[in-house]
Amino acid sequence: MTMKLSKGKTPLYHQLEKILRKQILRGQLASGKLFPTDHQLCEEFGVSRITVRQALKSLEDDGLIKREQGRGTFVNEQPGNRSFYEMSGSLEKIMGMRETYKIELTSKLKIQADRDIAAELGVEAGAEIWILEGRQELKEDLEQAQFLQVFASHEIGERIPLGEMEGRGFFIFLEKAAMETAVQFNQVLYATGADEKTSKIIHVPVGSPLLVNRNIFLSKKGRVLGVVVRYSPGDVHRIIHKMKMQKARL
Repeated sequence: MTMKLSKGKTPLYHQLEKILRKQILRGQLASGKLFPTDHQLCEEFGVSRITVRQALKSLEDDGLIKREQGRGTFVNEQPGNRSFYEMSGSLEKIMGMRETYKIELTSKLKIQADRDIAAELGVEAGAEIWILEGRQELKEDLEQAQFLQVFASHEIGERIPLGEMEGRGFFIFLEKAAMETAVQFNQVLYATGADEKTSKIIHVPVGSPLLVNRNIFLSKKGRVLGVVVRYSPGDVHRIIHKMKMQKARL
């Protein structure tokens, strides 16, 4: 399915370069793996071969990819991809520690999934999905507000209403809409700056540091129930990890 780039002030090759760069740095295009061919990129994004070559030239100049004659294009190993760790544990324990949130969904729109969100939801790029947005607060401390974004498939998102609700996390309402229980979630944490929309919703200055908490919830069958993204002010959110060795090493 073709994913159209927008024709505007930003050149098409720059838009394409930005998308591919993000996929490389996030590990969606893995190091050492064969990169999509020029023809595949032309078909997927609906652009000319010249546009693709301009985008790839920029990525190659920055050392993100390498082009080998007769073999194809490959993703170079990225320093940022070497330093990562994985944690696992009981979902019940994590959910049991959660406090009650007051949630207010204020907008709900149908959009076409871009390549990144399509990969997270397990749908094709360009498929029709729902994006819901609003505000989430701790019931015991309404000053700790978060900007909330939820991405869901057409089927699940259609069943989620706007308005106020309470629960130990938005995954509960995804479960109700999907009529399935979440048994796993994958979490990514990263930093960003507040844009105008986020600034208005959680009352922070534009450009303020935010912690982004991105969760993908899956059912027992491996079905993605939804992607829940929370944006929290950097000065009111902290995460503490405590770990213990199960066996003596020496």
